Amino acid sequence: MVGRIKYPSYDLNGTQKGLVISTWAQYVLDNFATISEAVSDLSKERFVVASDFIPGTDKFTTLHLSIFDIYGGNAIFEYINGKLVIHHDPTYTVMTNSPIF
Repeated sequence: MVGRIKYPSYDLNGTQKGLVISTWAQYVLDNFATISEAVSDLSKERFVVASDFIPGTDKFTTLHLSIFDIYGGNAIFEYINGKLVIHHDPTYTVMTNSPIF
């Protein structure tokens, strides 16, 4: 990692910083060179990914991200009931909107 890029943060009800969903993937690309780095840092939950309802529906957007590196590492990050769950194991190679792991 060369250096952290500063992203705008959102104070969610004065309790925790948030990162908008549209910048989540870019944040990971900009800050981590390996899956191990991403898993180690994101597991600390310094922020939550902020999202909203899909326009014109009453369905909340699904929050998940799949990443892999040149070393064969992979991980899937998803928010389940507002909590980040990290699936970091070679058997997790596919993600879907439903069902959750």
